[in-house]
Amino acid sequence: MTGQPLRDRLALGTALVGPLLVALALVPFRTDLSRTNAALVLVVVVVAVAAFGNRVAGAVAALSAAVWFDFFLTRPYQRFTINGSDDIHRDGCAAPDRRSDRFAAGRPGTAARGDRRDRCGPSRPYP
Repeated sequence: MTGQPLRDRLALGTALVGPLLVALALVPFRTDLSRTNAALVLVVVVVAVAAFGNRVAGAVAALSAAVWFDFFLTRPYQRFTINGSDDIHRDGCAAPDRRSDRFAAGRPGTAARGDRRDRCGPSRPYP
């Protein structure tokens, strides 16, 4: 149809809908579940989409996860609200970068070295 393989089209559809469905599934638990754990669940979805599809699907899944995380899992609920630079910093650190699809594809050595450790806090280097 569009020249893209079926796998890439499925990955793109999953990138749009997957984070939405997972965020909706987490809504009943949002008072008991920390925001960090909720973000990690969404990161797993993003990495799965990036491993299954292409870079575009991974990027769309990351943006979709950030949007639905903000909408369903942060206060005030069901509003797209950014109150200050702390919210932007949180969303920027929570959104996976280009390394996720390469690492999921088994090529961590080719990942970009310019990571966000300094801005987002300490992290362990890849083994």
